[in-house]
Amino acid sequence: MLLVAGRQVPLVGGVYLAAQMPAEELDRLLATDPYVLNDVATHSVMEFTPLLVAAGLENLQTQE
Repeated sequence: MLLVAGRQVPLVGGVYLAAQMPAEELDRLLATDPYVLNDVATHSVMEFTPLLVAAGLENLQTQE
């Protein structure tokens, strides 16, 4: 379900890139994060529309 995950630079948090899914499903996924389970992190979800993608990632583009 997660396409990309990594640390921010400087190390102040991290970033996940997830495939499009219902908000409830994403909430359930994020709730399993060990950092959340141990009360040392929270998540902030930001939806975006990928308009430009690298070759081979065309399936990530929203067809409008």
